[in-house]
Amino acid sequence: MPSPLSNEQKADLARLAREAYEAWEGREMFEEANPTLSRSACFAAWRHVEQGRATGGIQSLTRCHQDHFLPIRAHFRAMLGQGAGAVRDLLRAQEEPRIRARWKLQRALDERGLDEAYAAAICRAQFKCALGEASEKQLWKLFFTITKRRAATKTARPRYVKNKSGTLSVTEGNPF
Repeated sequence: MPSPLSNEQKADLARLAREAYEAWEGREMFEEANPTLSRSACFAAWRHVEQGRATGGIQSLTRCHQDHFLPIRAHFRAMLGQGAGAVRDLLRAQEEPRIRARWKLQRALDERGLDEAYAAAICRAQFKCALGEASEKQLWKLFFTITKRRAATKTARPRYVKNKSGTLSVTEGNPF
């Protein structure tokens, strides 16, 4: 199960939602149409509906997980007129599962003392494509192939996966 949103992520989404609500042209009419609700209750109701649109029905931030963060942020950014940021978030959300699979594959290689060229050769033989072009499904298949073929060794060096311009690259040391 994916991990829940951090408090920092929830705060970021709440801040963006508040900005989008304040900028919303229908806000005053919405508040007037709901005289029994306070302004903060109107905001909460509106945010839950908008968040549900972004997540496919999940209206509570406590029920959201990491896969929901970027689509929700993109939704509120688009409402604020930040189209470029919203598109970047949506593209990253689509690429995130592939990045995660690539990272797990790299960890499996490192744990077994294998070079990336080993996985690249298997990828070319099985899928007829370069390792950097492999889909998420193909990367997971490579991961399971490698973990079944060899047991992990005790010495492993850490590597990090970077997403740069739509391609994946692996670097030694700290990625930040």
